[in-house]
Amino acid sequence: MLKFFCPNLCHLSQLSQLCAMQLQFDDVTLNVRAHQVHEWAITTAEVAAGFGVTPEAIRSHKSRNSDELLEGKHFVSVANCNAVGNQADTWWTKKGVVRLGFLIKSERAKRFRDWAEDLVVKTIDKANEQPRALPSYQIEDPIQRAEQWIREQKEKQALVFENAELKPQAEYAQKVLLSESTLTTTKIAQELGYTAQALNRILAEKGIQYKQSGIWNLTRAYNGKGYAKLSTFYRTGSDGTPRTEHNLVWTEAGRQFIHSLLNPAFTATPANQLTANA
Repeated sequence: MLKFFCPNLCHLSQLSQLCAMQLQFDDVTLNVRAHQVHEWAITTAEVAAGFGVTPEAIRSHKSRNSDELLEGKHFVSVANCNAVGNQADTWWTKKGVVRLGFLIKSERAKRFRDWAEDLVVKTIDKANEQPRALPSYQIEDPIQRAEQWIREQKEKQALVFENAELKPQAEYAQKVLLSESTLTTTKIAQELGYTAQALNRILAEKGIQYKQSGIWNLTRAYNGKGYAKLSTFYRTGSDGTPRTEHNLVWTEAGRQFIHSLLNPAFTATPANQLTANA
């Protein structure tokens, strides 16, 4: 059964004004509060309980990995009127919990990270929630049935216009995916707010790529899908002799694939436009 609790926060900021939901992960009950921007957020103490570590360990990761754990993206600060000097509490967002899951090395951390990735919280104000209207064919009163039928036709017509507007966008996205342009890991990492080293580590931990002889390669499960390819670069060595280097570069389809894993709200822009605008 879904339970709710109402913490006494003196400043909720963008946290939902509704009571938080109490959800279960293994033997831990977590108080998850919906967030207008980040979908949901939980406290440091509850993040620690989920990962099976101490709150001090979470705070240590936050301090030592400040380049990867960003305020406003991975965590938010909420004033606590019960703390000395109204000290702010740290609430971790969905992206923050997932990012922490890659930093904490344990089987429980992997399971809690997966749990967080799959958790979807929708903010619903029960007081203002409207009852779902019956379809027209289920209404006996002829006047009400006619009125509902008219509303249904208007909704269908609106969907027709919406689909007509979305079709060119879908065709554009398909052209983007079929483009032969490529991007470096560094460029995609910048789009996601990561360093190239951090993105390479995440992709390796997810079993997407591996490093051999200093070169990143796709694993067998992802090779041949058109996500990436090895590109040859020519340069002159310090002794003046020509040299070649090989780097893994990503296609538009690969770029879209990475974003689907780490940033589902991403809207593609062709790589050639990125280069032109750089």
